[in-house]
Formats: sequence, C-alpha cells, structure tokens
Amino acid sequence: MQITQRLNPSRFRAVSTTAFALFLTACSGSSTIEGKYRADDGAGSTAEFMSDGTLIFISGGQQGVWKWAKLDGDCLKLDPGSGLPGTKSAVCGYSVLANGLRLTNCHLAMTLTRL
Repeated sequence: MQITQRLNPSRFRAVSTTAFALFLTACSGSSTIEGKYRADDGAGSTAEFMSDGTLIFISGGQQGVWKWAKLDGDCLKLDPGSGLPGTKSAVCGYSVLANGLRLTNCHLAMTLTRL
C-alpha cells in the first residue's frame, strides 16, 4: 500500500524557501566584519573589530587601538590611534570569508581567521 500526500503549493514554496535560506546562512558564515580574529602571521596576533568602529590589534604583547570604517564598494579605512607613532592610515580592499576576513591592496594586507 502506497501513501501519497499532496502538499499545498504555497505551503511547499514557503517551506522550501525557508529551508534554502537556512542552508545558505549555515554555509556562508558571518557576513559582518565585527568580531575577533587571529592573524595568519605566525606570531599569534589578534584583531577585534568592534561595532563602534574600534579595532583592537594585539601583536607581540603590544596593543594598538585603531578606528575602522567601511567605504563605498569593498574598501575599508583603517586609522591608527594616537598611541601608534609612525603608523599610517590605510585604505584596503576587503572580503568577508566563510571563516574570516581578507585585507588586500594596502600595506596592512593580511588574512584573518575568525575566532
């Protein structure tokens, strides 16, 4: 004996759309810059992008406070805090990865892995 059940087309569409959206969310990782990362520099450096535009970068036991802001397109402006003499601002290209963040086309270019 075979049992078949007919699904209401509108309900099927709603369930399918919801399932697909959940699948994309689960596979794509976070799409925001905010969060804590480890730099792939071999030194154990970390960077934390905070929602208020502050970036805390720790490397070799030294902490630097920066400001960050998204610009038009895929650009990110990074400005060093006053306690970082000799360090200059940068405008970098960026891309949010499934497991991190990549900064490109600037003197601060690096790949960061989300913690």
